[in-house]
Amino acid sequence: ISNSFLQYCYSFNQPLTLPNSLSSIGGYFLAYCSSFNQPLTLPNSLSSIGGYFLAYCSSFNQPLTLPSSLSSIGVYLLHRCYSISVIVYNASVYPTDNNSLSQDKNSKTNATYGAGIKVYGTKRAELISALPNSTSNPYRKLIDGGS
Repeated sequence: ISNSFLQYCYSFNQPLTLPNSLSSIGGYFLAYCSSFNQPLTLPNSLSSIGGYFLAYCSSFNQPLTLPSSLSSIGVYLLHRCYSISVIVYNASVYPTDNNSLSQDKNSKTNATYGAGIKVYGTKRAELISALPNSTSNPYRKLIDGGS
């Protein structure tokens, strides 16, 4: 999928299952789709996700599974997805930028994780430890690790 697929589709709100033959998603996939709140199924063949994946999707609150096949994740993963509460993380690569999973109003000065985000999956602990872990600016508070 090329860059900017469904970017700025403010009214898009349909379930989306990506095909098993898909290997990469370009940057800004579904970014700024403020109404999107349907299941999104990523295939086990997916090896890379570009930057700004689902960024600014303020209504998205579906559980999201990131497959173990991922070998590359861009910056700003799920940035400002205020409603997301469950991530199933099976990938062996991790976003380490200060903006992935942050839900702040000004990520450069006061980035914080959204309250109540739970992480499950085979690589849950690795994801949590890979993210910046500081409660002072400009870093984020650690998200809740699911059980």
